[in-house]
Amino acid sequence: MDLKTLKDTPPWDWPDGTAEKLVSVLRDEQAAEPARVRAAEMAGDFTVVNDELVEALLAVLRNSKESKEMRARAAISLGPILEYADTEGLDDPDGVPISERTFRRIQESLRELYMDVQIPSEVRRRILEASVRAPQEWRENAVRAAYASGDDARKLTAVFCMRFVRGFNEQIVEELDNRIQPFISRLSLPQETGASEPRGHTSLPSSIRAGRPNSCFWPRLKQYPTFAHRKPVKS
Repeated sequence: MDLKTLKDTPPWDWPDGTAEKLVSVLRDEQAAEPARVRAAEMAGDFTVVNDELVEALLAVLRNSKESKEMRARAAISLGPILEYADTEGLDDPDGVPISERTFRRIQESLRELYMDVQIPSEVRRRILEASVRAPQEWRENAVRAAYASGDDARKLTAVFCMRFVRGFNEQIVEELDNRIQPFISRLSLPQETGASEPRGHTSLPSSIRAGRPNSCFWPRLKQYPTFAHRKPVKS
């Protein structure tokens, strides 16, 4: 079964040997770029991810000869397993598909690579977005710097990261205000019927301004892989 067919198949139906196939494609620098990008995307799925696949993704991410798209995709695929391992804990070896050593290696590698300013900006953004999925002290300063950079793409990354890092309520409210206010202003215009009073809210709800943003107001910035790809339990 080729990768395109596998990609269109539910992950819980992937055949035995899929993880090994993905590792092989990731390590084959002569393989077609679309196939390798697809392999990098699939490698982060809970049904296949393991220590060997993580090492293959990190090797891609470290390789300056790889394309920006390939390296960025590898970084993104490391985020979900990082979050899962941190959430579930590493005490039970059977509960998490990677070892504690691999978990630490992901964290150390992402930090090291993010600090390398020679790495393309897009790749560094994806590295930061992956790294915030598990706690590390350096993340807060990195997110603040990205938010204050004046670069729209980096600022968008920072806002995404604020979902996972505490202490950014003020910035979250600011972004919500900036994104929602134009729509509120349209609602606030007098109606053509000649109504003298504007309709709609003229500012964000007080609960949001108080620093308690409701999840329904959160901008949908990106679609990230999660561990929702578990085989359904039959009732």
